[in-house]
Amino acid sequence: MKLCYIQETCPDFEPGDNKPPNNDVRTKYPCVKSLRGVCEMDINLRLHHGETIACNIEKIREIKEGLK
Repeated sequence: MKLCYIQETCPDFEPGDNKPPNNDVRTKYPCVKSLRGVCEMDINLRLHHGETIACNIEKIREIKEGLK
């Protein structure tokens, strides 16, 4: 999973566990909002930079179930 383009400075960054949102964590771990696909800013930035976003919903469900 790619990190969000503005993850290093985003005030809404959340690592998703008890890690502190410091610079080291921001450069190594993706934001949980990006992982869940709920960060509209991340989606818009990816589209702006020419990425295509398409997903197989069943595959995403399997991945999410595997993470639990």
